Amino acid sequence: MKTLIRIHVIFNFEVLDKLPNSKHNKAVIIFSNAISRYKIEVELVSNQAKRDNVNNSYKKNVSSYFNLRLQYEYEPDDIIPELMILELDELISKEVELKKYSFLKAEALCLLRRYKEAEEILERYKDSVVALKDEEVLDYVLFEYIVALMEDDDNVNHDFTKLLRRMINEGEYLLYASFDQV
Repeated sequence: MKTLIRIHVIFNFEVLDKLPNSKHNKAVIIFSNAISRYKIEVELVSNQAKRDNVNNSYKKNVSSYFNLRLQYEYEPDDIIPELMILELDELISKEVELKKYSFLKAEALCLLRRYKEAEEILERYKDSVVALKDEEVLDYVLFEYIVALMEDDDNVNHDFTKLLRRMINEGEYLLYASFDQV
């Protein structure tokens, strides 16, 4: 027969009034008895701090994508669309403006001549984009732009050009051009 011996250790605890400097809520709890003393720092991170971190990451991804896109315009190289896709995958994983970033990914896939993958993206959103073309105009324009890229057909390109002209005439979009004197 085993004998069970229980030992109760009594700890006193206190919460310190003087807290460490931080943007977050911190507390220091000290447990002590005659033999030992334990200090525990607890930090509470608000959802706002998490959102700020996600927001900064989102801005970094958007900025990186657009820098790569501009770089591709001046230095077409297959590695650049690959890097664009990595940034877009990060943006898509954040599930913010999912359709827009998916269409931009489809464009990057077209730049790499990976049309089948681009077409899969378009098929995924086709019904909702067409149904909401008057409310979500930018998504619709991006969708039609990718279709025009993939088709490489004069009729499709002409239709896309007509769509843009109609939208400009209706005041949906304004074209801004600046000319620098050389």
